[in-house]
Amino acid sequence: MKKPIRQFFISRKIKSNFSKIRTQTFSDNRALILFHTDCTDFKQLKQSFENYFVESKNYELQLIGFGSEKSLANLRDQSTENLKLISPKDFNLMANIKTESLQKCLDQSYHFCFNFYASNRSYLQLINSMISALFNIGITDEFPNKFSVSVSESQPEQFFKEVSNYISKITYA
Repeated sequence: MKKPIRQFFISRKIKSNFSKIRTQTFSDNRALILFHTDCTDFKQLKQSFENYFVESKNYELQLIGFGSEKSLANLRDQSTENLKLISPKDFNLMANIKTESLQKCLDQSYHFCFNFYASNRSYLQLINSMISALFNIGITDEFPNKFSVSVSESQPEQFFKEVSNYISKITYA
């Protein structure tokens, strides 16, 4: 019974967050990657970002990985200041964040937010709805992504290679 109620509040909060108009100054040097820990290795994501994203050296990179408590147990010791690992336990029943360090990370503004997760990930969509980013890029064409690159969650190299190619060719505001 608790799961459907929680899902209701997550969906409601996502809609509410996306409907808010955010007027912030955006950081020119911060990038964020959201990913699911069961599908993507954070070391491979970070390495792919650094290898293929042309502007990577100019950006302070933050990674937020979501997974079950069981799957995160092995990764917790690898958590750093730039890597936040979260699970459903980091949210209360009303879909509010309980973790102060995650809230601080989400309170920052980002130039790029790379949404490296499938469309059926409600907690990652919730986190995404709380982020202020100038340019959202993902592997699905869901809102708030400005554009998407159709690759699987197991292909971060291909994703950042394509993203780098497109970003170098377009002008964004």
